[in-house]
Amino acid sequence: MKKLLLATTALTLSAGVAAADVSLSGDGRMGIVYDGDDFSLTSRARVTFTLSGETDSGMAFGGSFRADNASGAASGTAGSVFISGDFGKLSMGDVSGAARAATGDLYGVGLTGLGDLNEMAYVDRLLNGIDATACMIAGCPSGFAVQTGLSVRPRALYEYSIDGFSVYASVGNPSTSRRVSATFMGFPVFSDTIDNLTGGDFTKISVREFGVGAAYSIDAFTVAMGYEDARISASGGTEPRESFTAKHLTASAEYDAGDFAGKVFVGRAS
Repeated sequence: MKKLLLATTALTLSAGVAAADVSLSGDGRMGIVYDGDDFSLTSRARVTFTLSGETDSGMAFGGSFRADNASGAASGTAGSVFISGDFGKLSMGDVSGAARAATGDLYGVGLTGLGDLNEMAYVDRLLNGIDATACMIAGCPSGFAVQTGLSVRPRALYEYSIDGFSVYASVGNPSTSRRVSATFMGFPVFSDTIDNLTGGDFTKISVREFGVGAAYSIDAFTVAMGYEDARISASGGTEPRESFTAKHLTASAEYDAGDFAGKVFVGRAS
């Protein structure tokens, strides 16, 4: 009976896995960088795996990840997987929040920025480095680092477009941890030292994140708006704990005629 139950569970779990065709691509660069004081050499080569397929009902699915991110892609913290159809597109993994998907970034310039963007300060990026964010909130002294065991990835992003109008919605992986530890200059720190740093005993710390966005394109013009909200809360110990809340409203206007492109971006955070 136990063996039968285990086999049934395994079949149920595998029903969400589909085979996909795999293709390889890559990029590379090399050159000389001058930082205002010194010259240095720079080079990079990367390989990307792209997966694609189609279900019997006609829905497209796939994913992608870089070879150097293979381990993270297996756990949902790097790369991404998607499924799309008449209902829109749903992606999970290391994907943008809805505000960033709608309003985007500015254009990158320079050798080491080839194919990259000048990144804006989005909440979803802040929470991608949740350990550093938690330490910043706690006011950790220089040299200290906190390990919370938290992650907002895999993040889920939904997109739907019709007649030039696009909407976006996202939610980070709801994460709660009771395993807060710290290091100083790479060495473990005792729990009572962590309590002194944070003003109390972190017995539980959690993170929540969501976002919405919309964009409209007509000819070469695109206007977009986005909103994202995140909360990091801690509880436990003898002292009441307060939550850290981040709210971010963004807007952008872009003109792209091929040979010429320009973009204006504004944001307000609280």
